[in-house]
Amino acid sequence: MYRILLKIHCFFIRANNIRRVSILFCLAMLLFVTSMLYMHPSTSQQVDLVEVFIVTVCIAPVLETVVFQYVLLDYFISKFKWAIVPIGISASVFAAAHIGSTNQFFYPLVAGILLGYCYYLPNSPLKKFLCTVGLHLSVNLAVFAMHCIDSKLLA
Repeated sequence: MYRILLKIHCFFIRANNIRRVSILFCLAMLLFVTSMLYMHPSTSQQVDLVEVFIVTVCIAPVLETVVFQYVLLDYFISKFKWAIVPIGISASVFAAAHIGSTNQFFYPLVAGILLGYCYYLPNSPLKKFLCTVGLHLSVNLAVFAMHCIDSKLLA
């Protein structure tokens, strides 16, 4: 697992801008389509909680870590002297990507800052990945649990 993450990390560090943008666009589109399919069902569809759990708690943290930290944050960290600017840019893009699903900007912005800072701290690519995915997974799990409790109370 460590070697795979190290190869992905080195690929994004060495990749030229066109390749980075195309990979980022493809991953962002995958996230968008996934969120549209599972998080915004029509009124005639019944939401399968197992599918929503898999997408929200298992898949999204991994994909969003790759998109917003491995690609975006690593790119901007190499361009700026202080880490606060790249973390702010990454957090803003993270928050903008979550406006459709939460209709808010502030909470995803704070989460994006925390995830960016969590990613920035460790030196090892494996620790960066595990720390960020673990935090993101925990937050998504808590939101999913609150959503399930809330929907059962309203039913």
